[in-house]
Amino acid sequence: PFADATNIGRYAALLNDTSGRWAYNRQVYGHVFAPSTGSTAALTTLGLSLNDRHLTILPRIAAAGNATPAWLWAAGLVSRIVPWLSDGVTGNVSRNQTGLVVEGVKAQRNRATVPTYAGRNTLLRSGISSFLITADGRVAIDKIITTYQKDANAQPDETFRDIQAIGQLVAILRFFRAQLSYEHGQKALADENPGGLGSLSTPKAIKATLVHAAETMEIQGVLENARGFADRLVVQRNTENANRVDILAPIDRVNALDVIAANARLYSQYRAA
Repeated sequence: PFADATNIGRYAALLNDTSGRWAYNRQVYGHVFAPSTGSTAALTTLGLSLNDRHLTILPRIAAAGNATPAWLWAAGLVSRIVPWLSDGVTGNVSRNQTGLVVEGVKAQRNRATVPTYAGRNTLLRSGISSFLITADGRVAIDKIITTYQKDANAQPDETFRDIQAIGQLVAILRFFRAQLSYEHGQKALADENPGGLGSLSTPKAIKATLVHAAETMEIQGVLENARGFADRLVVQRNTENANRVDILAPIDRVNALDVIAANARLYSQYRAA
């Protein structure tokens, strides 16, 4: 009942960027994790019909002898990753989550229906998250993703695919906003501040605040290439509203280490250098 069309529509209304929790005039953020039970084919069909970075589908395989109800399954998986997703101070928000054991939920009885590597890959390529069953029969995280798959031009886009991206963006936006409020709240706005008055802010000073904030977030393992951020950051006064500053802040986030690809070659003897 949690991933039907009606509820998915409600999630979109709740969290959208225009009037929902992610709107510019609210900025309270959040994310929806919804369980869905079905065959791999049904789950794949569901995932391919969705494209929302604010929604994650947590799969359960149908007719697999599921001993844990859907709501508890979702609660268990989410509670396992939230401590990391909410940690934008020590870099945990950026970490790979594969292998995190989920307490309080039971693995499906029919192990023959557990998604194989190929099955999990199919789910992930369709916008559906995946889970593992460990050798000792416990449920573990494989990879948690959002249903976002294509940009506004219907082109493949992985910008908001990983759930880490959502946690990182929340941490970055909140920190940027806090720094701007602390350093530039209740100030006047001018193009220059030749007298160094504490009552004035300038686009240059606001840019410096954001660059310093980005450097801090780089140290904390949330974003990378703060120097590149500084080079690309645009802060300027609005041409129609003299009381407003417009900011373009292109952020390069830290990526989870999901794959280590190696080419191991065996020799009977190394050739002489």
